[in-house]
Amino acid sequence: MLTVTVREGQRTWQWRGVDFRSGSDNATPHTPERSTGTRGDIEVRFRFQTGDQVLSEGTVTLPLREDWRWGVDIHPATTDPKRECFGCFGSRAFSLAAAFRPVNRDSIWVVWGGNSISNPVIY
Repeated sequence: MLTVTVREGQRTWQWRGVDFRSGSDNATPHTPERSTGTRGDIEVRFRFQTGDQVLSEGTVTLPLREDWRWGVDIHPATTDPKRECFGCFGSRAFSLAAAFRPVNRDSIWVVWGGNSISNPVIY
């Protein structure tokens, strides 16, 4: 149901639900890290779809920087999950189709945060 597409200039990566793995130290499914450039923007697009029906989709654009690592999380929720996140910089809600809303979750939230690569802050 989930597809995540990341575009940086002419490069594109795409992951589907089966590509997300839980690590031994992190039970939340995630994709492998990818190296990016240090200038310009990176676009992260998600789509939840079943058959021909799109349940939710959206895009966020983040600025690339030298010595920086971005992380992006996707959450079904009604309230902003960024409120309970250390190191998160921003969030955006995208509507979730009414027929597919779990109890107490009316949106798909994209939450992003980052940290220095060479001198990371410990949260």
